[in-house]
Amino acid sequence: MKTNRDGRTCPPWCVRDHQADSNLLGCVGAKHSTGQAGAEAMLPSTRTIPDVAAWLHGPADLGIAFADSPYRAGKLAKFIEFAADAPKDDLRALAAHVREAAAEVWPEQEAEAC
Repeated sequence: MKTNRDGRTCPPWCVRDHQADSNLLGCVGAKHSTGQAGAEAMLPSTRTIPDVAAWLHGPADLGIAFADSPYRAGKLAKFIEFAADAPKDDLRALAAHVREAAAEVWPEQEAEAC
């Protein structure tokens, strides 16, 4: 049974070598990636429920989305499939809409959402 430095048991899919680097507390699964896009399972050390993270590298930054259940992971996969066929202008507008909604919910953090 694999554990991190705090003695927390790792899930069977964790590929991290906690003994080689004791600073790595969270668990991660194998990276599934192609080109600039990828996904992996992860279990941060502060949580009890794993996430699936999907990311896409841009020219100077990284976009990332998380799903915390099989249902949400399925919805995230469907969203990405739909986005692949969407017009670029619609996707750029959607990004702006997400920032607008975030500014409504977290107005004090509006500058960070840019």
